[in-house]
Parts: sequence; structure tokens; C-alpha cells
Amino acid sequence: MPEQLFAQVRFIGPIHDPACGEGRFVKTAWRASYEATGSDLEDCVFGEIGIDFREDFRPRVALVFTSPSGLHEVFIAHALDVASEAMAVIVRSRLSAPKTDIGIS
Repeated sequence: MPEQLFAQVRFIGPIHDPACGEGRFVKTAWRASYEATGSDLEDCVFGEIGIDFREDFRPRVALVFTSPSGLHEVFIAHALDVASEAMAVIVRSRLSAPKTDIGIS
């Protein structure tokens, strides 16, 4: 998924992932020749640990992230406040129902 994003979208300036976890977006951004950083409230591999994005008002040029479940709207609203150039958000959603939900066995 991150590879497809960076192959299709050209970002301006450094990229920050405020929910970086294992650093997939950060590592992929580096491979695509971007300057990239990450942070996360929980332990993260590539970035600052213990940073609650909802309370982090540092200006960012571009944000790329997968918002935590249940916090999509809050993260997106905050990203609009702190990102000056671009934002790409991956929101996981249930696009198709399991077979049992639609009466198929």
C-alpha cells in the first residue's frame, strides 16, 4: 500500500507519519527519496515514542498516515490544522460484508 501511494502521488517537502507503528510509511518514503519522520503514542520503530498526535501542534509540511481505529475524524481534523501542503490518510473500512452477513453459505 505505501509503495502504491508514493508511486502515484508526488509530495512537497518532508513527510511525517504521526501514527507510525512499525514505520511502513516512513521506510517507504525514504526509499522514494523523501525526508520522512514518524511518531506514535505507543512504541514505534522509526520515530518519537509517546507522542499523542491530537496534542502535537508542531507544523508539518506533509502528513501520511493510517489513522487509528475510532479516531479517524479526530486525526483528519487535526492533520488539516497542522499540515501546510498535503495530507494522505489511509482509513481502513469494511467494504464488503462476510458471506454470512448477506445470506450466502
